[in-house]
Amino acid sequence: MPAPPCPKCGAATTFAGYDPWCPSCGWNREQAGKRLGAATRKIWVYYVFAAVMFGAFFRVWNNPQRSTLLFVFVLPLVPLLLLYASLRWSRGRYEKAMRDYDAGVRPDASPPPTQAARPASTDFKTLLEISRPRPVRVSKKGRSNLVIAMAGVAAFNIIFLANAWQKLSAAGSFAALSRADWLWLVFAVAMLLIPYMTWKNVQRQRALLENGEMALATVVRQFSNRSTSTVQFEFQDASGEKQRGLATDNTRSLYEGMTVPVFYDPQNPRLRVAQCESFCEVILPGGE
Repeated sequence: MPAPPCPKCGAATTFAGYDPWCPSCGWNREQAGKRLGAATRKIWVYYVFAAVMFGAFFRVWNNPQRSTLLFVFVLPLVPLLLLYASLRWSRGRYEKAMRDYDAGVRPDASPPPTQAARPASTDFKTLLEISRPRPVRVSKKGRSNLVIAMAGVAAFNIIFLANAWQKLSAAGSFAALSRADWLWLVFAVAMLLIPYMTWKNVQRQRALLENGEMALATVVRQFSNRSTSTVQFEFQDASGEKQRGLATDNTRSLYEGMTVPVFYDPQNPRLRVAQCESFCEVILPGGE
């Protein structure tokens, strides 16, 4: 993932681990350094795990299958070593950049002003001009989530029902089903709630985007790893009260100091959805 432009000065940023910081103005440098150090220290937990794995292996050294067991024990350690090497390399780059920053050395090249960070609020003025009820559609992300949820549930239930039908056909009675089979049946029925709850969540978000109040929230904290990004934001509602919440950043482009539109119920501002996590999207003028 490319590093985003700095939301403070618009210059190019660089990553420290999973978090960007700006070598030109120092934006986010302390938070990025703290998180990088914490991630590096956590690797020692994996080393303890490695020691336990090797200890378990040596206890079965005389096992005839020891070569297979060695593969099973050692294989999980390879990605851990690669992760540690990557974090150490990133920390070395960060510490060198920090020394340059403290010494007053700044990058020579700066991006053009058009690259200044305006991630989620680029179309905010356009959104404000759209009268309610706003035209809304389910985004590609929302459609894919619904399809994945339904496909996963369908695949599991088909496999389970085929197995249960095979037992019933052979025995001709429900007595052929074991207690474990009945538990799996309950689990299969419960899994039907997954696509339903996903659909209800999409409908709730659609209602907020269509008729909810809109505010421009400021990101005050950001938490990220290789697969997900979560932001903490705050905004002022229509009554002047400050509201704060968490949202999954599906765009993976929001960091501290940036802004994101939030749609909320004016009667209950706790009912809200940030644009970055919504499965729906407002159709802008000229949009298909």
